[in-house]
Amino acid sequence: MKVTIENPRSIAGCSLYKWGVPMNGARRISCISLAMFALSLSAGRWAFADSNAPAGVDAAVVGTWRFVQHTSSGNVVAYWIIQPDGHYREKLTGPGSGPDETGKVQFQHGVWAMQRDPGGGGSGAYTIYDHSILSLVTTDTTLIWFRASDTSVAASSSSQDQNANSKQAVEQDLVGTWRLLRQTNNGPEIVTRTVKADGHYETVYQGVNHDPHETGQLNFNDGDWSLHSDSGLSDKGNYEFRDRDTIEITGASTTEVWLRAYPAANPPK
Repeated sequence: MKVTIENPRSIAGCSLYKWGVPMNGARRISCISLAMFALSLSAGRWAFADSNAPAGVDAAVVGTWRFVQHTSSGNVVAYWIIQPDGHYREKLTGPGSGPDETGKVQFQHGVWAMQRDPGGGGSGAYTIYDHSILSLVTTDTTLIWFRASDTSVAASSSSQDQNANSKQAVEQDLVGTWRLLRQTNNGPEIVTRTVKADGHYETVYQGVNHDPHETGQLNFNDGDWSLHSDSGLSDKGNYEFRDRDTIEITGASTTEVWLRAYPAANPPK
C-alpha cells in the first residue's frame, strides 16, 4: 500500500510548525527543497511495497519518543514507541486523550513513511540530533520529538516520594537534564536545563532567538518551586510529575511540560 500525505495532524494530532529549530550542524529546509521532496513522494519512490512486509527502521530511531501538545484543556503528552521491525504504538496522556494508535513505519536514509492501522498515513524527511532529538519533516511542517526512557509510559508519579528527613534544595527525581520545546514570537526554540542536587542550574537555548545561557539557583520540594537566576530573574509556583521523565511546572504566567533528556553517550536501549 502506498503511503500518502493526508491531514498534516502528524502523529497524534500535535500542533505543527512551518520551520524546524536550527540546531548545531542543522540547517533549515527551504520551500524549494520541500517541493522537490514532495515530487519524489508523489512519484511513489518512498512507499510501503507490501502492507504485510516488515518495515525497515534506522536503529537510531528505535525506542520511545515524546511530544507535548498544548491545548485549551491542558497539556497532552504523546508517546511514540517504535519497534525494530517497524511496528509502532502511540499513547496520549492528559486531558481529552483517546485510545492508543498502532501501525507501521519506515525510517531509512533520512526518509520516513507511516501507515496507520486504522488507515491513512504520512511521510517526509527526518534528522536525529545527539541520539535524543528527532526532527520529522513533511511538505509543510516540522515536528520535534524528544527521546524518552522506554519505561516512561508505564512509570507513575509515585517516583516523587522521598524521605522527608533528607530534604535538599532539589528533590532527587529532578536532578539531571530536561528539555522543553517553547514557542516564541520569532519561532520555536529548544530549551535544555541541567539541574544539580544542590539546586544550581544551567539553561541553554537553541533556536532563532539566540538567547544567552542562564545560570542560577532552583528549589524544588513538596510540590513547590522557585527560581533565582544569576542575572536577577525570579519565578515561583508549583509542579507535578506526570511520570518519572515528565514534569508539569506552573509559574507566575505559564504552565510548561518539561521532558527528561537522555545524553548521546548513554541513550536508552
